[in-house]
Amino acid sequence: MTVHAFEDDNTEYVSFAHRVFSRHDCKKYLDRNVIARGYQPVHITVSNHSNRYLYFSTSHFSFPCADVECVAHSVHTSTAGRAVGYGVAGLFIWPFLIPAIVDGVGSAEANQALDADFERKSVEDQEMRPFSVLNGLFFVPVEYFTPKFSLFLVDVKTREKFKLDTCRPALKI
Repeated sequence: MTVHAFEDDNTEYVSFAHRVFSRHDCKKYLDRNVIARGYQPVHITVSNHSNRYLYFSTSHFSFPCADVECVAHSVHTSTAGRAVGYGVAGLFIWPFLIPAIVDGVGSAEANQALDADFERKSVEDQEMRPFSVLNGLFFVPVEYFTPKFSLFLVDVKTREKFKLDTCRPALKI
């Protein structure tokens, strides 16, 4: 992660830093390999070192971003096969119904926790206050991801756009 700072402390600027997750990072930070499911996670930090209100949106990247709910759903734990197996066995031997019920309820609760975790760690469209920092994950379908990308921020008052990219991650405004 590279962070840029201007030499003059009075200079107003915007900047960003990012980290493209590896499979290992996915398992460590998300407890799931979302890359294997077709999504590239990227951690981003956007810094607003100005007195402007800036609008950030995941639709302002040079590639399409995936909806966090779709990504989380793609890595949900499914115990349907096991629950059906226990359920069929439970028709003949009733104690097998207990693990079928427990598996179904347990995976539903785990999936709800996973959804909440992904939502909490993700960036969302928002207005950035002056001298603030935005921090979190976004997901890109792997077929659209490129390591060199751009994003733009929009001044809420003037609608002026500020383009940042991986080759130029900081911009005086």
